Amino acid sequence: EVLRELFAGSFDDLHQFLKINLEPKMVLLECNYIKQAIDLLQGLIPSGEGVKPPSREHLSRLYSFTLMWSLGAVLELPDRARLQERMQKHESKINLPKLRTDIAEDSIFDYFVDDDGTR
Repeated sequence: EVLRELFAGSFDDLHQFLKINLEPKMVLLECNYIKQAIDLLQGLIPSGEGVKPPSREHLSRLYSFTLMWSLGAVLELPDRARLQERMQKHESKINLPKLRTDIAEDSIFDYFVDDDGTR
């Protein structure tokens, strides 16, 4: 349910932004972006016997990581920066990593989510 809410709140809007305003280096159908996001989430969400289900916060961080890489993987750096800016300003308040102010070129694409859901 958490992931459904997160996808409903931002995925379509950001995919539309990518199609209209950015220049991916490969032409992909929307289903390919969705499949990539699902594959990433399946690989990142902890599972198995004795594994505690991830918290809502952990899932939201995994979603933001999945979103930025499923959409941003086929973009050059300038377009990734534009996607990052759009994600940071998105009305759904995507749970993005806090960027360092002492590094001018710091990017959300330089971060990952730890196994326990922290950054």
